[in-house]
Amino acid sequence: MANSVEFEAKNVGDWNVVSFIGRVDTITAPQAEERSMEELGKTNKLALNLSQLSYISSAGLRVLLRLAKQSKKDGKEFAVCSVTGIVREVLEESGMDSLITLYDDESELK
Repeated sequence: MANSVEFEAKNVGDWNVVSFIGRVDTITAPQAEERSMEELGKTNKLALNLSQLSYISSAGLRVLLRLAKQSKKDGKEFAVCSVTGIVREVLEESGMDSLITLYDDESELK
């Protein structure tokens, strides 16, 4: 699973939740962004579940920023949930946690 990312999509209430599985880095960020933007286009509420994400690079952080900007521009809600370990540390250290809505888990999506 080195240098790969997989996706699983489901609905939680009126949220479209996409789980990222693997890594989001320079190699996989374009794929992650394309899939996420596609999902954002289908819903008014998009959440990314990062519980199975083992690594995120600055390219991955850019994906999150672009999603946040696009959702704001489109008047939609965007959130990230179930962030753990090193990925949570990266989001907090980069200040990303102050720019996007973070939920501890999917049960908080309302």
